[in-house]
Amino acid sequence: MPSKENLLFHSSYYRYTKGSHSKVITTVHDFIQEKVYNSHLGFNSIMKRLAIINSDIIIAISENTKNDLLHFYPKLNPNNIHVIYNGVSECYCPLPNNEFSPDTVLFVGSRVSYKNFDLAVDVVSKFKNKTLVIVGNSLTAKEEILLNSKLSSKRWLFKLNPSNEELNVLYNQAGLLIYPSSYEGFGIPILEAMKSGCPVIALNSSSLPEVAGDAALLVENSSIDEYYDGIKHIMNRRDHFVKLGLINAASFSWDKTFEETINLYKI
Repeated sequence: MPSKENLLFHSSYYRYTKGSHSKVITTVHDFIQEKVYNSHLGFNSIMKRLAIINSDIIIAISENTKNDLLHFYPKLNPNNIHVIYNGVSECYCPLPNNEFSPDTVLFVGSRVSYKNFDLAVDVVSKFKNKTLVIVGNSLTAKEEILLNSKLSSKRWLFKLNPSNEELNVLYNQAGLLIYPSSYEGFGIPILEAMKSGCPVIALNSSSLPEVAGDAALLVENSSIDEYYDGIKHIMNRRDHFVKLGLINAASFSWDKTFEETINLYKI
């Protein structure tokens, strides 16, 4: 019969085994369902709970996620929770001879409520000449109505789920990335942008200060005026934010994530 240490089960999305000779490791990403939607009864929430309480070791992808984990599961032993940050793809990098557009504001990712897409539209609409480039899943009819009511048809552009290489070009071409999400377990688009030489403005909330460090401009409140003033500040010191972003992004890599995970397996 193999010893418990010789059989390891690591789930990256809330599955577990009850084998008596297995060591169970679970990666916990975020608590969006619990904190944003106040839902503890959905299928994913139930599977998450079962995986967590049946795990020997838990990996949290940020200190913020670890804190949320201990908030919802206060009986867990903190010594069994290890923070291992996500990495960022090597596909993202500054392109040679790149010319960015100072009047382009990029929005990347989901547009569900807590991502505050409406706020991004309102912020860009306050400028006279800036264009909002939206990257993600297909726009809804409601979103198109919003965009056309706030911005002229020439002041917004949509890109449907581009490849990493295509997204890298968009980061390189943008004046900056606006990331107004109110909650994240990590926030990979921030690192993608920084690694591509694209400055970032985001909300000083959840995991974002950990990921952004001092390389992004973090606003304290989800207000149009704060983002508006922040964007003007970034564009006046864009080279400064680009340099800080490249330095910050260099400290995150999937190789580092891999090495730290392998070392955890050996505990």
